[in-house]
Amino acid sequence: MRRFIVPMMTILLSCTAIGNAQLIKSYGVKLAYTSASQNIDYPTPPWGWWTGIKASAKPGFNIAAFAEWLNVPFFSVVSQIEYAQRGANLKYPLPGGWSSTDGRLDYLTIPILAKVTLPIGSGSPYLLAGPRADFLFNYRDVEIQMNTNPFYSDFKKVMFGGSIGVGVQTGSLLPIALLAELRYNFDFLDSYNNDYLKVRNNAFDIWVGVVL
Repeated sequence: MRRFIVPMMTILLSCTAIGNAQLIKSYGVKLAYTSASQNIDYPTPPWGWWTGIKASAKPGFNIAAFAEWLNVPFFSVVSQIEYAQRGANLKYPLPGGWSSTDGRLDYLTIPILAKVTLPIGSGSPYLLAGPRADFLFNYRDVEIQMNTNPFYSDFKKVMFGGSIGVGVQTGSLLPIALLAELRYNFDFLDSYNNDYLKVRNNAFDIWVGVVL
């Protein structure tokens, strides 16, 4: 965990210096529960008992530091650096039954999100949308019987995707502002692709955060 906290705190300190120059609107930290899964496309191989891998959601967590730019009414840009957990619970057929396994992918994720805010009383609901870059730096590989080849180890190390979301931020009634946010993350391309198997990550995040 320390490897993630140190660079994020460095970013926050940098944001503080920039904030003093009035170049950003706000900055802060976020924590998320994530429900990650994978789209699996597996053409039927020659053996008749195969019916395909089924992926279901895998829980995890994310942590992030962010800065909000452009102090203009209703519109801003949010840059964020995250530690994000991805992966899936996989269920796959064997002769005479099914087996299951799960794995985890750890990404350094950098989304750049346009933010449209509508101030209403003590709260400010908003919409988020924008591109995202993911850098794979660690994984716990799945263990699939009858497949001796590595799986996650062959995933692309750099991926690009998009994120969309909605949220709400408290106003000045509290000493600090708080936020809650729902976000869906999807990839533009397959993380894994060969003649027999295609895999693409996706995840749904529930964020809470402190705005400084």
